[in-house]
Order: sequence, then C-alpha cells, then structure tokens
Amino acid sequence: MKHSNHKKDRRLAVMQNYFSDIPNIGNTLDLVAFADRSQIKKNRISDFADLLKDDSDFNTQTINTDILQTEEFSDLFESVLRRVVQTSSKEKHRRFRDILINQMLSPSINIDSAEIYLDLISSLSEAEITILHHFNLFYIKLKPVQQNLARHNNKLEQLRERLEPERELKAAGYANNYLSLIAEINEVNNLIASENEKITLGRHRLEAPYYNITEDQFLYFKQRLFSRGLLVDTGIGGIGVEPFEYMSITQFGREFMEYIIR
Repeated sequence: MKHSNHKKDRRLAVMQNYFSDIPNIGNTLDLVAFADRSQIKKNRISDFADLLKDDSDFNTQTINTDILQTEEFSDLFESVLRRVVQTSSKEKHRRFRDILINQMLSPSINIDSAEIYLDLISSLSEAEITILHHFNLFYIKLKPVQQNLARHNNKLEQLRERLEPERELKAAGYANNYLSLIAEINEVNNLIASENEKITLGRHRLEAPYYNITEDQFLYFKQRLFSRGLLVDTGIGGIGVEPFEYMSITQFGREFMEYIIR
C-alpha cells in the first residue's frame, strides 16, 4: 500500500512540475491537493494527472501557455480540481479533463458558463449524459431531413396545383400531361416516405429499449434533463400524447454537449 501511495504522490509531483512555472496554477494545485491531507483526495488528483498526461493533445505544442496564465483559466483549473476530489467516477474525471483541455486549446467559454457546465457534469449521471448525447445526434441528423421534407412538400404542393387542370384536359379529350404529373407526384411521395423513415429509424435511440432500461427509468432521466433546461417537451397539447413522451434537445443542451465532447 505504501508503494502504491508513493507512486501516486510521484505522479502528482509530475503534474505539479508541469504547472509549477505558471502563476496561480501551481498554487491552486498545492491548495487543493494538500490543504486536505486525505490520501483519497490526493489519489484522485494523481489519477487525474495520469488522465492529463496520457492525453495526446495535452502533450502537443498546440497549447498556448499564455492561455494558462490567464485569471480565467486559473479559476477554471481550480474549479475542475475541486470537483475531481469530490468524486471517484472515472467517467466524470475524463469529462473534467476534456473540459480543461478544450479550454487550453480553444478558450471560447467564459468562466461563468464553464462553472454551469461543470456543475451539470457533477450532478448528471453518465446514463443521463449518454441520453442527452443521442438527443443531440438526433437533432443534428434531423436538420437536413427536415430541410429535404420542406423541399419535397413544396414540390408536391406545386404538382398538385397543376394536376386539376390536366385532369380536366384529359376528361375533355385534349392533349394533357396528367399521367406524367401522376408519376412525378408518386416519385415525390416516395421521397417524402424515405425521409420520414429516417426519422422513424433515428427515434429508436430516443426510446428506453435502446438503453436497456425500463420506461420508468427513462422517464425519470428525461424529467431530470428537462428540469435542468437540457430537454424540452415538444408533445404538449398533442391528442393522446403523454407528458415527456416527445422531447427535443434545447439550445442550451446543444451548447453543453458541444462543450464537453471532444
């Protein structure tokens, strides 16, 4: 056990060495790691140091050290470490690492937003984040499908407007394009059916069986995501539609997923 603890302390020292020359960061690491001498907390930071050390982006020259010296990054670094020592979840540690490296590579999020995202990672289960991820993927894939459907439906409306005059010409025995219009309408209807099939196939990832959980569990997870503003109930007012049956990811939910996914 002593050997194991010594090894973890050595890994922590490597992390300290990496950040030692950066104002505020080194002091923050000392404060969080050693203010509480709990070996469990030190071990968690040591394990987190391993995650950072093993990340390819962390070891490249693409990280601008000027970013690391900013007050904003120092605040984020401290926030991440304080959350690292509060959980043993390796998945959460990986997400904390990804947020830290994202900010190193592209400091596009202010500290207030980052704090909100860190709180969400701390409070949400991995199952809930996975479900939200699939709602986000569905939204991304649905966008071009909706655009195609709008285009096809406009085309269908135009064809139907032309159909009645052609039907009258046909009935009167005059030359007409009735049959060719019918063929075009059938073709567009097939395209619409194909796009709707894509929506149906995509929705199976938004249902309980895909996650191998019960309907009650899935409803609970959706309600928790809804309460945090990450999902919205889009089925409200629908005849025969249960609350939380049809849901979509919100803009806030999409921004959260973009921030935590690398």
